[in-house]
Amino acid sequence: MHYGKIVCGGLLGVAALTTPALAQETRSINFGVQATVVHDSNVSRSDAATAALRGITREDTIFSPAVTADVLLPISRQSLYLRGSVGYDFHDKNTQLDTENLDFVGGVNLRFGPCEGQLGGTFHHGQANVQTVSLVDSENAIDSSSLGATVACTRGTGLGITAAAHKTWSENSNAVVFQNDSETWDGTVGVTYSRPALGTLTVYAGYSDTDYPNRLLPTSAGGYESTTLGVSFERRISSRLQGVISYGYTSVETDSLVQDSDFEGSTWSVQLAYRPTTRARVELSMGRAVQPASSIGGLYSIATNYRLSADYDLGSRIALSLGTEFVDTETDGSFAAIFPVLTDSQSYAVFGGVTFAQSERIRWTLNARYEDRDANAPQYTYDRTVVALSAGVAF
Repeated sequence: MHYGKIVCGGLLGVAALTTPALAQETRSINFGVQATVVHDSNVSRSDAATAALRGITREDTIFSPAVTADVLLPISRQSLYLRGSVGYDFHDKNTQLDTENLDFVGGVNLRFGPCEGQLGGTFHHGQANVQTVSLVDSENAIDSSSLGATVACTRGTGLGITAAAHKTWSENSNAVVFQNDSETWDGTVGVTYSRPALGTLTVYAGYSDTDYPNRLLPTSAGGYESTTLGVSFERRISSRLQGVISYGYTSVETDSLVQDSDFEGSTWSVQLAYRPTTRARVELSMGRAVQPASSIGGLYSIATNYRLSADYDLGSRIALSLGTEFVDTETDGSFAAIFPVLTDSQSYAVFGGVTFAQSERIRWTLNARYEDRDANAPQYTYDRTVVALSAGVAF
């Protein structure tokens, strides 16, 4: 079953548009309720001194009930989709972090002639990652939303064209972090060439413009523009192995007064999926991308990530998962602030889980994750262990 999604950025936009045609869709209306209990050894994602300064107890337990919806309505060759959840986070100790959680993805899947497309949007509201909040405050509700369109006119063999355009917004309630409110326009166009025996090759160009409308300090920058020229290749190597590889050359220009704030260099991504047996799945993903900075004082970040994960079905009811990931983030265009500015960080994590399908409607999941991060400032260096138990009932 296919659901629409907004894809931002040149590399991801082209990869999404060169996927195979949508399968025949079936009407589906599903609602459910779920409850999750999370024990986090370091909910502050900081050192002990910084957590105390913020008034946060590092170890906490969070209870999160939610109502979910998953709807797909075919209308002739088109279809409407909506997927979302409405919930609330209750903290046992840090009640100041209690907040509602809203997540929605919706829109329309389009088919016309040899072309397929999507019009859609996303919305999220909830407590922001505590590590992105100021060192003297912990509360920050963030609203993230996007609107966008994608179109792909391709055939099984020969030339095709793809295009995508999106507008995204990010707004913070915190009186300091609101300087990181941002608006981004991005667009991608590409030309594809497909051969069943060889795969799909796409040559693309991407552009994005990010603006920070609430920057206050005269040394801070109001935004940046980036352009990317690149190529991507998608191929199903066998019935068990398939992948997408993208490479681009990206140029970033800022209006920052900070020296050497611009960037020119490679951005890339690799996604491989392998099924050694009908029960086992292995996925490898890695990439380097430019994205808006989430930390106070930053302009944009260059994030390099590596992720390896595996899933195994013990039977029809029990599934196991295991994985590891590494993320290296460098924030550029940073300006002097009254707080230490997060400019560099390296995060390593291992995770695993088990899912038990008690019945067609009832599902239990137990997940665990250990994370260790080193940063340029000790306030942002931490490690933590998270264990989550959730139960869901579908109607």
